[in-house]
Amino acid sequence: MATLPYLGSPTSARVRGIVAAVARGRTNEEIAEDLGLSRFTIKSHLSRIGARYGVTHRAGIVHAAYKRGDLAGLAPEPRTLPPLADRERQVLDGMSRGLDNAAIGRELFISEDTVKTHARRLFRKLRARDRAHAVALGHQHALLIAPAELVAL
Repeated sequence: MATLPYLGSPTSARVRGIVAAVARGRTNEEIAEDLGLSRFTIKSHLSRIGARYGVTHRAGIVHAAYKRGDLAGLAPEPRTLPPLADRERQVLDGMSRGLDNAAIGRELFISEDTVKTHARRLFRKLRARDRAHAVALGHQHALLIAPAELVAL
């Protein structure tokens, strides 16, 4: 399992709060309203957080934060999830790695429209608001743990 590099001092409470809000599926506007900031300030924070984690997208920020343990204290959202099809899990994995639909399709040898269909089903099953929220739910419910990692647990 690849580990993320140590990035210096522990993540601040504000950064963890913003990342946790993204993990809960909150939009930049909603986060800004909650914190009394502008949406541009939130966008700037997310840009810096992404640079710190080495990613450029919200789903990648959430994925990196879970991998680093920065969201370890975030309680899982209480929900029972129906089983995901293998392709839905593969699409979720691609989302966590920041791949767009076309790239996921190339990797899985399926069309972009088929990826979109799997993504829609995935969002519906998880009741996720966006990719970042789906990735967070994937971590919370052990959907993003590779089978080899499950054996090590």
